Amino acid sequence: MALLHAPPVLLLDEPSANLDEAGRVLLRRLLDEQRGRGVTLVATNDEREAALCDGRIVL
Repeated sequence: MALLHAPPVLLLDEPSANLDEAGRVLLRRLLDEQRGRGVTLVATNDEREAALCDGRIVL
């Protein structure tokens, strides 16, 4: 639903929580698509998710 209107900023909080490997693959594909059209922000503690990001801000 969040992608329906192509928002300019997409905020995701631990988007792969409770996903199996197939879900993580789908998430990576979706994040790559969104990165190609604008900005995506991910808040996570998971190094696998952090590895998908172009940059990091560590708090």
